[in-house]
Amino acid sequence: MKILVWGINYAPEVTGIAPYNQGLCEFLVEKGHEVHMLTTFPYYPEWKKRPGDDEILYQTEIQKGVQVHRCWHYVPPQPSPFQRIVHEASFVCNAFIRGLFIDKIDRIVLISPPLPLGIAGWILSLWRGVPFVYHIQDLQPDAGIHMGLIQSPLLQRFLYACERLIYSKAAKITVISYAMKSMIEAKGHPKEKIELFPNWYHRLVPASKEGSRSESEVSSEEAFSFKKSLSIPSTPLLLVYSGNFGKKQGLEILVETASRVSPERAHWIFCGDGAAKAELVQRVQELKLNHVHFLPLQEISKYRRLLEESDLCLVSQIGGTGKFFFPSKLLSILSHGKPVLTVADEDSELAHAMTHGFGINHPTHDPDQIAASIEKLFHDRSQLQTMGEKGRAYVAQFDKTKILSEFEELLQKIES
Repeated sequence: MKILVWGINYAPEVTGIAPYNQGLCEFLVEKGHEVHMLTTFPYYPEWKKRPGDDEILYQTEIQKGVQVHRCWHYVPPQPSPFQRIVHEASFVCNAFIRGLFIDKIDRIVLISPPLPLGIAGWILSLWRGVPFVYHIQDLQPDAGIHMGLIQSPLLQRFLYACERLIYSKAAKITVISYAMKSMIEAKGHPKEKIELFPNWYHRLVPASKEGSRSESEVSSEEAFSFKKSLSIPSTPLLLVYSGNFGKKQGLEILVETASRVSPERAHWIFCGDGAAKAELVQRVQELKLNHVHFLPLQEISKYRRLLEESDLCLVSQIGGTGKFFFPSKLLSILSHGKPVLTVADEDSELAHAMTHGFGINHPTHDPDQIAASIEKLFHDRSQLQTMGEKGRAYVAQFDKTKILSEFEELLQKIES
């Protein structure tokens, strides 16, 4: 088959949705399909393009057999709700034009967000006379409304109308969590049309097995220590967050918790970038938290080393949005045998997953209670090891080959 995958994020972005879009495309190529990825120039999570990219309208390149078609789009440095709309609209419109000139297509896979991509994808599918699958990574517009980003009642009604149209026209709707599936079913859409296809876990291969680095490079990476470079003592726990610094992550609660935990008990590393980073850094400076450290997003080898040194990994979601997102970074953390401390709604998919015993969830978003949990773990480190072992067992079900093989089978079974 000739498959068009259309989504706003792709490699070389290493966090968020991009690795899953990349994995899907490369898997389909390995299975003998011709794959075209319609995407943008990399910008996430920094919300900043690479030098020179903003001057290019269209560009096509080959990455591991995938024909990657990049399209110019607007990237605001500090995105407001209105700027996000322009950001997404510029991508959808420009990519639609590029999509018209891609030769014969058998299937279209749309990756949401952004929600309006579904409308453009439906029109393109009509033009080409082929079915499309609508794959949902984050639920829009529910998330935007609950986060206060979409306040206009008129805009809310318009987005929900778009959502209903997209769901009705898609050959299949695929989601990454049971909570998302239940929410779509509750809106009256046929159960048989909705399929669960969770994200898979990324097991970061040791550099010595990658085959692309010299022995000296590997030994240098193994000798590197984040604790030594940041002058972190060996006694305190090392707590690590890595990923996007956005509103939906609600990282403010972790900074407030850090102010309640002494440097003798824990040090914190926040690794990444995003729209909310400046505010977080400012708050840490105001509180004079010398045991909180900020680092840019790390390349895979360094991130692997960071995981190895960490005692506890952090995942948080802003209150009221737990049903709309599932942080897939959780899976790679667990595959490395690391326990997690999460802040998520009690009825969220994340909180449900935590019942398997690989960490501690705090649904109350209370920094004092979270600090108390960290204090207990400092005095009982055997619990950290036990939780890490349970995480390895849990994550085994999210096997990449199994999940993507089922997705390929779904594409083949859809009637043209």
